[in-house]
Amino acid sequence: MSIQRIQQVLILAALTLGIGVAVFHALSKPPPEPRAVENVTSYMRESKRWQGKYPPDFNLPLRGGENFRLAEHIGKKVVILNFFATWCGPCKEEMPELQAYQLKHREDPLLMLGINVDEKPELVDAFWNEWKLTFSVGIDTNSLIAAQYGVQSYPTTVLIGMDGRISLFQIGGIANADVVFDPLTQVDFDLLKQGLGISRVDYEKGLKEQVSPVQEKKTHSKKKAESEVKLEGPALAFAERMKCPSCGNSLYTCNCGLCNSVKERLDKLSITNKTDEQVLHELFMEAPPP
Repeated sequence: MSIQRIQQVLILAALTLGIGVAVFHALSKPPPEPRAVENVTSYMRESKRWQGKYPPDFNLPLRGGENFRLAEHIGKKVVILNFFATWCGPCKEEMPELQAYQLKHREDPLLMLGINVDEKPELVDAFWNEWKLTFSVGIDTNSLIAAQYGVQSYPTTVLIGMDGRISLFQIGGIANADVVFDPLTQVDFDLLKQGLGISRVDYEKGLKEQVSPVQEKKTHSKKKAESEVKLEGPALAFAERMKCPSCGNSLYTCNCGLCNSVKERLDKLSITNKTDEQVLHELFMEAPPP
């Protein structure tokens, strides 16, 4: 069966599932690197998972000698947490933006905190001095706080609003702090100045009652693994040969809506001794080819 014929059938399948526009767009240019697609999708899922959640409380010794407790500031200030590493290029690039934003809003109820993930104090101090940063910083020894927030990539920035909930969970560098933060902070600043922020009691109650996003992720991953279609024999070989028209990965390894739907259908078919064209027609057409 020709590549052109396979492509035509896959496009028709995509249209049948209601996602033809996306597939036509994907086929009109070289597919992106699979790793890049996977990373962007993962970052988007993680950001959405934390949106509107109460942030985990924590204690953090600061390099200035004080102790920071998140719960003491919730509802009193907009809190921006920035998880970083001194060796991280994007972390270095965004530091001037964070510093400028903190200085610009020093008269507003804003607290910015740098959280270095488990590096040596001398490295963190040198980094802070090099970039002439004036907001507070602490070292997350053994990455305990990063684990609470599910942080796996740097930088990761978390913005907590006046209602005590996370309104921004951004993985990756911030090129323009005004553009990213202002739509989320301006109203909150005014409300906080009026004393309308969430109380510590309500924050701690909400935190206690919610399911941790980290636990949600673990539960989702477990359920996903249990529900995944396990193909064998000819069906597995077929799925490994076919390519997703969007990302270019094999049908078997891709987990987009189209590929998952195809695998579910494929699992119910008997395809022994059938050509790829016959299988494709059975998957997507009402009758097999003559």
